[in-house]
Amino acid sequence: MVLFLTGGGHLGRISYGYPDGDPRDFLAYWLTSMGYNLVVPSPPIEHPVFNSPVCGLDVTTWSEVLIDLVAAKLHAWKLKPRVLVVGWSMAGRFISRLAATASSRNIAIEAFVSLAATPPLPGLSPVNLKETPLSAHGFRSFLALSEGAFMPLNRSWLAALSEQDQLEGRSIIPSEVYFREFVGGSPLNLHGEGLRWRNGRMQHSLWDAAKDVMAMEFQGAPLCAAIIPTASSDRHHLLTDQANWSFFNAHVIAARAASFAPSALNKVRSLVESLPKRLSREAVGGHFFFVGAKGARAAAQAILALHAETLAVEAELKSCS
Repeated sequence: MVLFLTGGGHLGRISYGYPDGDPRDFLAYWLTSMGYNLVVPSPPIEHPVFNSPVCGLDVTTWSEVLIDLVAAKLHAWKLKPRVLVVGWSMAGRFISRLAATASSRNIAIEAFVSLAATPPLPGLSPVNLKETPLSAHGFRSFLALSEGAFMPLNRSWLAALSEQDQLEGRSIIPSEVYFREFVGGSPLNLHGEGLRWRNGRMQHSLWDAAKDVMAMEFQGAPLCAAIIPTASSDRHHLLTDQANWSFFNAHVIAARAASFAPSALNKVRSLVESLPKRLSREAVGGHFFFVGAKGARAAAQAILALHAETLAVEAELKSCS
C-alpha cells in the first residue's frame, strides 16, 4: 500500500485530481494501474472542505492520525502491515515520526520516496513569512483575496504549474480551479521548522521543532529515496535533495550498523557510497513534476523502481548483520 502525503497548503487531491480533470494527469491513476493500493489523506488546512481547520496541528499529532487511517485501510483491504510512503515537499518532515508511530502499531514503513521533499532536519527550509505571511490563527497564508478573486502570495507555484502545462502542450489545472480546489492556509507547526504556533501566538523554538520531527533520531527510520526535479525554478531541491537524503540514509544505516561485526563494515561502507545514485532519480520539471500525464506516469514508474531498489538495499544490509 502507498500512503501519499501532500505538501504545505495543498489538499491531497494534488495526487488524484479534480472532478473535471483528466485522471491520467495525476499520480494516483498511474500508481493504482501499477497495482498499488493508495491512501491520500488531507491535513485540516484552511479550506472550505474542512469545517474546522486545526491551527496547532503538528507533525506528532498528524502522524498519529495518519497511522490510524493506515491501520484502518490495511484491515479493511486485508493487506499485510507494510507501507510505502510517498511524500511531496513539506511531507519529508514527517518520515521519522511517522515511522516511529507506525512501529508502535506493528506497521512497517518499507521506504519513503521524496517528491522534491525536505528531510526532518529543522533549518533546511525555514518558513518565509514574507512570501507566506502568518494569519491571526496560526496558518501560513498562501492565497490573498484581490478584487474578488484569489491570487497566490507566492507566484512560484503558478510558474511551476505553467511549466507542466508547457510539457504537456495544454492546461492541466486552470489557475482558478487550482486556487479553489487545491490550496489553503497551512498550520505553521506542520512544517516542522523553528517558527512554532503555541498558546495563540508565534514563537521560535528549534528544540520544539526537533522534538516534533525526531530530528537526528535515525534509529528506526526507513531508507529514503528521492525523485529530484531538474527545472531551475525549483533550484533548492535540484541542488540539495540528493545530498540531503544521502546524508539521512547514511545515518540510518550507521545507526543499524552499530551492532554489525567489524568485518562487515567495509561492505556496508561500499553500500552507503552507492546509495546517492541507487536511491535517486531525476524528473523533468519543477516542484510539480508529477502533475500532467507525462510527469505523473514517469513519477509513478520512478516510485516503482525506487521501491524495488530500497528493498534490494535492505536485503543487502540484512546480509551484513
